[in-house]
Amino acid sequence: MRDEIPHFHPRVNQTYPSDWPLATFPATLLTKLPELPDGLEYRLLSDALILRDVNANIIVDFILDVF
Repeated sequence: MRDEIPHFHPRVNQTYPSDWPLATFPATLLTKLPELPDGLEYRLLSDALILRDVNANIIVDFILDVF
C-alpha cells in the first residue's frame, strides 16, 4: 500500500496534483474516522492525512506525522 501513496507536502487550498494518483484509502482505517459530508474524502500522503474536496480537487485540511 505504501508504494501507491503520493509523496508531497500538502498545503491548505492547494490543488491536489493531477500527476499523483489517488491512493486507495484503507477500509479498516476509514471505519475508525468520523464520517465526512458528501464531497469530502480522506487521503493519505507520505506523512499526512488530508481532507480533499472531491469536486474542487483541493486540500481542505491536513494532519502531518500520521505514520
